Amino acid sequence: MKHIILSIISLTLSTFGLFALPPKIDYQTNYLEVTDIERQDTCLRISVILKNFPGYWINIPKNAVYLRSQNDTVRKYKLIGSENFELNKRIWMKESGKHEGILIFEKIPSDVTVVDMLSTEDNGNIETMGLGINLEETDTNEPPKMIDPKTLFETASLDEWSGLDPKRYKDIPFYQENGKAHVKGKLYDYHPAAGFSTLKIHTNNFITGSRDNLTENINTDGTFEFDLNVDYPQYCTLQIGDMPSNDVFVIPGDTVELVTTTHTDFLNEANGYRKYFGFTGRINDATAVNLLTDSLISRYNLNHISSQYNLAKTDSMPESVYNKNKELGVELKRILSDLPEFLGQINVSTYVKDLLATEALTSIVTIMQWNDVLLHQREMQKNLRDSENNYIKPFESLDSENLYQPYEKINLLVYSNPLTISTNRYLYSSLGQNILFKDRDSATNERNCFALQLLLVKSLIESMEIANLHDRESLNKHKENVTNLASIIAYPALNMALINTYTDLVEDVVLKENSIKMEPSYTKLDVDKEKDVLEELVKPYLGNLVYIDFWALWCSPCRMGMIEQKKIVEHFADQPFKVLYVSDDSNIAGSNHWLQKKNIPGEHIYLSSENWKRISEYFNSNYFPFGVLIGKDGNLIKTHFNLNYPNADKEIERHLKE
Repeated sequence: MKHIILSIISLTLSTFGLFALPPKIDYQTNYLEVTDIERQDTCLRISVILKNFPGYWINIPKNAVYLRSQNDTVRKYKLIGSENFELNKRIWMKESGKHEGILIFEKIPSDVTVVDMLSTEDNGNIETMGLGINLEETDTNEPPKMIDPKTLFETASLDEWSGLDPKRYKDIPFYQENGKAHVKGKLYDYHPAAGFSTLKIHTNNFITGSRDNLTENINTDGTFEFDLNVDYPQYCTLQIGDMPSNDVFVIPGDTVELVTTTHTDFLNEANGYRKYFGFTGRINDATAVNLLTDSLISRYNLNHISSQYNLAKTDSMPESVYNKNKELGVELKRILSDLPEFLGQINVSTYVKDLLATEALTSIVTIMQWNDVLLHQREMQKNLRDSENNYIKPFESLDSENLYQPYEKINLLVYSNPLTISTNRYLYSSLGQNILFKDRDSATNERNCFALQLLLVKSLIESMEIANLHDRESLNKHKENVTNLASIIAYPALNMALINTYTDLVEDVVLKENSIKMEPSYTKLDVDKEKDVLEELVKPYLGNLVYIDFWALWCSPCRMGMIEQKKIVEHFADQPFKVLYVSDDSNIAGSNHWLQKKNIPGEHIYLSSENWKRISEYFNSNYFPFGVLIGKDGNLIKTHFNLNYPNADKEIERHLKE
């Protein structure tokens, strides 16, 4: 909790208020909106709206808040009073989440026309509440003009669409190795002193299992422009500063132009809590998907379905979960029959229509799949008891064999549809556990089922990525596996990913045989029982801020996280900040090979099995990745810390200054 307000508070530049035209302001902070300014003979009155979630509070400390002229950074104008709320007291938010009032400051000379509203925290740091508050001018700027999705419905579709046909994509024609998508946009109401100057973009490749975490700069005028390396169309996650993220659909070769604002609104869920988030420029396939996604979600009530049926995961009765899936099956059939009418009236390409249809179907099938896993887990639990401690009938009595019969066609449209890698990031996460899916119908055999082939390819790529041995014998074994799998893979892009990974493995073996590559430097640590493992870990690095990442080679999130952390590790390379990647000593050769191949910076340490057990018990953690932050004095600052978390760099900088 901050001194002034809870950190989760969001800002809005509301269109309602006491006055039609608010003052011209460069930037406002998360919990306060200025609506009017009145100069008086004895003081300056600023009308404001305080904002927070209903049931939360805001506290405005009288002795900490002040105004400062932008032309004179020495003179401060104190906060001397308020109306309609009390200073130095919690102001609880009602259902609206808003509270109107007036802040009264000392009189400001007439020659001072622009001020900043600031607050001094208990630790002496200055927090921005408002920048560039103009005491004379009003804000006449209107939100930028954005493309209205309704324009896509204004002319009849020139492209007939009778239904989704996955056979159109049997060769995955949308896959472009080393493809580039272009993104450009403008962040309105942006000020360089807002506390952030970058945006982060997360992309995925569900064929290779790789992720990319990029950081791009925001120009001083709020504009940004960059290329994304994506091999196929997909939703990327766009994170601007520490604001809520948005999913943006990108296609290699297409340009997406977007506009948004620093001002956020916690009541505006549709735009990710922003006042607005929209698209401009020429309408291409990528822009069309972005524009129509909300229409799709609204027409089929997909958000409500997701929240409602996810509750089945917490239900204690298998019959209830089973019935939920039957209800979802009926909903799927309804959507499937309605899609031709909905998509047929939109003037977009067949490809866009197929993407939207896939999005609608997979959003529900994903929930059903997780429910199937839950049912399978319940099936394995014997001797279930009810609330009265009586045995209830076992799950085997349920008619699970008929679970998929009502919608076999939908199985075919989802699991044999390559477009699912573009529209749904969660579909395959539990597929390997879902025994009900396997051999259910013709869609699930190896020759026809894209989903099953993708899982087999990803599994083999994973095994080659973290292979323990890199010699001719292991190379021949992987060659045999690749050859056998390639013979049943019907999709060129999947075979391409297999061959590329195998080629990299061949290169590694050749380089190793010629002693061209060297293992990264590492330390083996075996601490006596009488000594503290954590203390011995950080002892060589006292005087430095230390981040420890406990990881394992078999843990894919660990490996992806370490790759994503490279930029921030390199950013602090010249600072008294050390990064320790700590694992157990069960597979040093394989771990070192992967570390060297991916060029992971930092200190690499391996603990004995006994020490590894002790450190896990110390933190009461047996999952990975797991990170902690250690102070310069060797004392623990924070557990569950990760360099990939938002504002991790700011937290590191703060501790480095201490």
